[in-house]
Amino acid sequence: MSQEINFWDLPFDVLCFIFDLMDYLRDELRFASVHSKLGEVFAYKNRHLLERLNLDQYKLRDALLMVKVAGSSAINSIYCTRKSTTMLNANRPIQY
Repeated sequence: MSQEINFWDLPFDVLCFIFDLMDYLRDELRFASVHSKLGEVFAYKNRHLLERLNLDQYKLRDALLMVKVAGSSAINSIYCTRKSTTMLNANRPIQY
């Protein structure tokens, strides 16, 4: 009888290759949110983006998911150059 293997039980290099096949960061992020090992691969593959997370480049929900998936230890600093009044409109609620 064959042993059942989970997708995230694949070797780290194979998972890195799968991430390389994805064209969009958002796809990688959603894939990484499935399992903690996939989150580790995401943090490794995107460590250059995560060292200084610029909120101007991402939607808020994607930035929050990056922190959740990669872990706070992978992020050295978070910054935003926009004024807070342009980021949020007080007349409408934030949609996630």
